[in-house]
Amino acid sequence: MTNEVYGMMKIERSTRLPLIFLLLLIGSASFSQPNKRTNFWFFSTHIGLDFNSGAPVENPYCPIPNTGWGGTSVMSDTNGNLLFYSNGHKVWNKEHQLMANGDGGTGFFPGFQGALCMPMPGSDSLFYIFTARQFTADNPMFYYVVDLTKNEGIGEVVDKDTLVAGWDAAEQLTASYVKNKEDFWLITRKFRENKFAAFKVTSQGVNPVPVLSDAPNRYSNNGSYNTGYMKISYNKKYLVNCFRSGSSFDSEVEICKFNNETGAIDFLYSFKLKDIMPGVPPAKSTNLEFSPCSKYMYLAGELGYDTLTHIYQFDVQYIEDQLLFRQTALKIGEPQGSNLQLAPDGKIYCFTQCSWNPTPYNNYVGIIHNPEKPGDECNYEGNAFLLNNGVANLSFVNFAPDFLFRFDFDGICEGNVFTFDPWFFPQPVSIQWNFGDPASGANNTSTIPHATHVFTDGGSFEVSVHVVYTNGRIEETSRRVEVVYAPEPDLGPDTTLCNGQDLLLDADCGPHSYTWSTGQIGVRQITVSDTGWYWVKVINGAWCFAYDSIYIANYTAAIADTTNLIISPTTCGGSTGAIRGLSIIGNPPYSFQWVDDIGNPVASTLNLYQLSVGNYSLQVTDDNNCTSQLGPYPVIDAGDVLVNGVSALPEHCGRSDGTIHVIATSGLGDMLYYSIDNGNNYFLNNGVFTGLSSGAYAVRVHDSTFCEDAYANNPILIENIRGPEITDIQITPATIGQNDGSFIITALSAGDTLYYSKDNGASFQINDGLFANLVAGYYTCLVVDGYGCDTSFIVELTENFTYRLNAVAGDDHVCPGYSAYVPLTVSNFNDVAGFKATLFYNKDYLTCTGYANAHPLLADSLSAMLFPADGKVELEWASVSLFLPDNSIIAELVFQTTTSGGSQIEWDGSAGASMFLNSTGISIPVDYTIGEVKIYKEVYFTLAPLAGVCQGETMMLQPMMWSSNGTVTYLWINPNGDSIKAESIVIDNAQTNQGGIYSLTVTDAAVCKADAAVEVIIYPNPVPEFSLQDTIFTVEPIDLDAGAGFLHYLWNTGDTTQSILIEENGWYAALVESMVGCLGKDSSYVMFSSTPEPMKFYFPNAFTPNGDGLNDVFMVVTDTPDVELFSMEIYDRWGAMIFQSHKLSNGWDGTCKGRHCPAGTYVFKIACNNSMLSPSTIETKIGTVMLVR
Repeated sequence: MTNEVYGMMKIERSTRLPLIFLLLLIGSASFSQPNKRTNFWFFSTHIGLDFNSGAPVENPYCPIPNTGWGGTSVMSDTNGNLLFYSNGHKVWNKEHQLMANGDGGTGFFPGFQGALCMPMPGSDSLFYIFTARQFTADNPMFYYVVDLTKNEGIGEVVDKDTLVAGWDAAEQLTASYVKNKEDFWLITRKFRENKFAAFKVTSQGVNPVPVLSDAPNRYSNNGSYNTGYMKISYNKKYLVNCFRSGSSFDSEVEICKFNNETGAIDFLYSFKLKDIMPGVPPAKSTNLEFSPCSKYMYLAGELGYDTLTHIYQFDVQYIEDQLLFRQTALKIGEPQGSNLQLAPDGKIYCFTQCSWNPTPYNNYVGIIHNPEKPGDECNYEGNAFLLNNGVANLSFVNFAPDFLFRFDFDGICEGNVFTFDPWFFPQPVSIQWNFGDPASGANNTSTIPHATHVFTDGGSFEVSVHVVYTNGRIEETSRRVEVVYAPEPDLGPDTTLCNGQDLLLDADCGPHSYTWSTGQIGVRQITVSDTGWYWVKVINGAWCFAYDSIYIANYTAAIADTTNLIISPTTCGGSTGAIRGLSIIGNPPYSFQWVDDIGNPVASTLNLYQLSVGNYSLQVTDDNNCTSQLGPYPVIDAGDVLVNGVSALPEHCGRSDGTIHVIATSGLGDMLYYSIDNGNNYFLNNGVFTGLSSGAYAVRVHDSTFCEDAYANNPILIENIRGPEITDIQITPATIGQNDGSFIITALSAGDTLYYSKDNGASFQINDGLFANLVAGYYTCLVVDGYGCDTSFIVELTENFTYRLNAVAGDDHVCPGYSAYVPLTVSNFNDVAGFKATLFYNKDYLTCTGYANAHPLLADSLSAMLFPADGKVELEWASVSLFLPDNSIIAELVFQTTTSGGSQIEWDGSAGASMFLNSTGISIPVDYTIGEVKIYKEVYFTLAPLAGVCQGETMMLQPMMWSSNGTVTYLWINPNGDSIKAESIVIDNAQTNQGGIYSLTVTDAAVCKADAAVEVIIYPNPVPEFSLQDTIFTVEPIDLDAGAGFLHYLWNTGDTTQSILIEENGWYAALVESMVGCLGKDSSYVMFSSTPEPMKFYFPNAFTPNGDGLNDVFMVVTDTPDVELFSMEIYDRWGAMIFQSHKLSNGWDGTCKGRHCPAGTYVFKIACNNSMLSPSTIETKIGTVMLVR
């Protein structure tokens, strides 16, 4: 083991694995408190639940009306205090009042998961409410932004925005937090494009471009076919969709894998309950829920005709194997469970027996007490309690699964401290953690509520917890904790090197970030040779990091002991020299290798014999395999040849003009022979070698007696010297039309002399790079040194313009779909004979269609080339030179706009793309100014194309605004042509003559407009057929028929049939409902009579008690004399007697107890006796009279 103290950190490394120093990351714990964000539930019709006590308690203050199948979502703070809730259409504050700006207006119909409330990342006061429409509706996907700092803390909807990419999204909506616990994925289903869409939501907002994944084609014109719920497992691995469909035979469940890092969704397979439960009547898959540990999935199967629901449990460990997963299906209970939801107490609550056709039993609730247990051990309890308020139906509550964890944790890296936060309440009596890390020994368990643990390795660990509550309830749950492996760099053991030896340090342990003690960053390997400490720090993508270090030392090099060294000369031309007596001090054993002047091997013994003249070096390799080179040791002969010196000149620019000049002397020999290839070839050339290329040469000289000498400083190196190097060119532009321009060339060369040419070598200046008195133009220059090496290039001598032309692209602001006109304006347009203008624009927003309003002096020769695929337009013009006034418009570019946004109109100022030429063809310098087209936001609103209301009811026509530019105005045109300037129209006491087409134009501050129309239908209220007669006389029992073609019937007898059999006198009333839901009621009196009337009575069928003296009193008149007894009684339509008289002359004045009775039909009953008949015979008469006011 090696140790190093670096700064305040001690770096240690064993031979197995470096001790890892980990970066302790404190994550943003946006929900690390107890999970009380889901403690309030509001859903269906006026149903509210409060879990703050640890068990559900009804909250009667729920204003949510019958939303059909539209789902809801609720947001509480982390302490369980209600903040707000929504059904997607409306938003209610914590005081159960409609939040300011919280009405979505008419035309939006929320789907099954019609709303989802989420905190805005990075804020503690801003929240999103995302919406999903019904499949059959025609609204884009949109969201609200709620600001809880408004209105003294009860909040306000401060923004609404659409997600254009969700144009075909409907019904299904869920979310999942990513690893930082602040950003999240918003997930929905696109039914026309057959895609899953995952929108990333961060502190920067909602990314409008979602991650799209293929989804099965479920598009259908039948809206109910695609209704259902989407849920993500609590371990974030799977996404499951339920579709109730139009019938139990079509109801389907989709199984998908979910990647919480990328947002990608992978469809695996689908199945139907009817196929896996063959002995059970087919059921609709209405909803599902996962156990908190994600080990089990619970699926609701609603038997609509039998008004009950079966709950099935599936084993999730087999979910990716379709056959095995289906085989694990097990019925665990009935009858409630059309809607399933995990609650803050860790139990799954099961609502409604039949969600589609509510029954009196629908308000009973079932509970899965132990959802983490298999089979019957999960303890399903039906009819656990009764909801006393509201009506349970299709509509249900929607939460992000992250708020329902049973516990949370913070920690990322292996070796890091993980903290565990329990989300159990009420307060448990005891808690026992097991971290699934047996290698940690006694630290594998803990009884501390907020426990900590350091995982001994990376990987997946199942952390389980055993909780005991005060009421004796035991809860056992678990979560998979993914621990990121820390990097494991290994530089190897400390190493000793030979002198001058290089060592490759390789820290490669994956695609991480590497930092070395040498200052190198981003490389996995470095090469070192110096002694000392080296370390590397490696950081992975999760910011887990580790160090490793290594110490480099040098072996002691072998040295020569020359105390007994004897070098014996050789004879002239012979090989009798010797080197012996050399001793080596170092680390034996050794191996030896002698080499000559140019490195050729000679012998491998320590003593060297039979040597010719030369310089010999000894390479000693010791026990450490280090090689040291000793020497050289010269061997001379008995002659007197002496190489006194060698001079060399380099090669120039690869021309093979290098030279070597050898100077040697000899006292005895008459001639000297020279070699530069170590004696292979000798020349009688006075030691002068020319025409040499770069390379290494070994010099030897011998005389005529073959006595020789080798140059002691062999080998001789000849370099290749490059040609002239241009280091600077300074240009002085010429004045327009003058020859006063100049340029100076500065160059470097190995020689003393340089030749400069501006005319490609036609003439030269010696050591003078200044060329003056020049006109503007292009000059081909050549610089040549004294060795004939040259460098050529072109100098552009420009003209010195005293002005710069200004080219400005203007601006325009238009509504989407309209054409934008961008003026191209010029100033200093002097002596211009031609131009080319290239401009770029963003083709996603604009398409150039040409130009308009060209300047009259340019129009004849101006042309345009359009490149819409590149977002480019080119204008060209050439003619006689022109002078235009400043701020002249040469033309207006015309652009067709598409969607809202904008684009810069940018000149391409690169060479050849845009240029203005004067009459001499010289390019005029130009200052370009970019322009911009701003495309306002689309005025977009939705208005239902058809709206109906029953006669006499009230309806409101109101658009739902999605986008505009500032304040908007509204202009309605009703069917009779009248205009109304108001956001909404209210039709009170609607009558059939008020139906027709109502058109609306919305205009914003940018004068952008949008139109829509709604057809209003006023449905007449139905009338029972029998009511055409106020009194029905009959002798025999009759069938009283309310008429065919009505949806529902309700008689005052309690019957719900079209007709009823009447067998006795009485007042009979019927309430009927038309096929469009309008109600009508009326009644008639049925009277049985078997004897003729001997008495004649006369009475009006109507009277007007208005005090005008005409027909103010309802009285009976008879021409029968001797009336002895008389009684008249008046009844209202519901059988209450309101007037009675015993005198024929006393009539009814239309009052009851001193108050005016309302206009309408009333029943009278007359009883009398006269002396002409038997005294015991009482005659009666029943009829109706109309009171008119």
